[in-house]
Amino acid sequence: MAAQSPSLQGVRFDPLLRCIAERREILDGELLRQSVSLDLPLDPRRAFECLRNLNCLVHWWPRAVSVRPLPPGIFGVGDMGILELARGSAWFRVMRYVPNRRLLLALVNRRDVLAIELRWVAQNRLDLVLEAPRRRYGLFWQSLWLRAMCIRAARALKRHLLEY
Repeated sequence: MAAQSPSLQGVRFDPLLRCIAERREILDGELLRQSVSLDLPLDPRRAFECLRNLNCLVHWWPRAVSVRPLPPGIFGVGDMGILELARGSAWFRVMRYVPNRRLLLALVNRRDVLAIELRWVAQNRLDLVLEAPRRRYGLFWQSLWLRAMCIRAARALKRHLLEY
């Protein structure tokens, strides 16, 4: 595994990502979940052509500034990268990919672990689902933050996919 950036030292990346991806119990044993459905006049192949190229992540993820894929290019299961955010950076890993149907990413930084799932569920509908381990304190604020992230990401994602 590549060396971690200074802001992510001490994060046990692999076990946390596996926990999120496999829906195991974390912290208090509960995950917070927010989802938004996007009605898109697109073919799923076209949408996932964009989503699979994780360099596009910078165009729709809130506060994303740049992406450093490790290695660069189109991603597959197990591939990783660093997402530079307005404040800090986060590692991400492709946890699951089903062509034209589903993409599951795990995002982790010093404070947060987040699962980002994109699922094509109907003829013209894409679901964006965010999950995060429930914290012991500040649950109300964490819920509001997760909902706001989901809504911002969904708006930017829809705009990006329609322009792609």
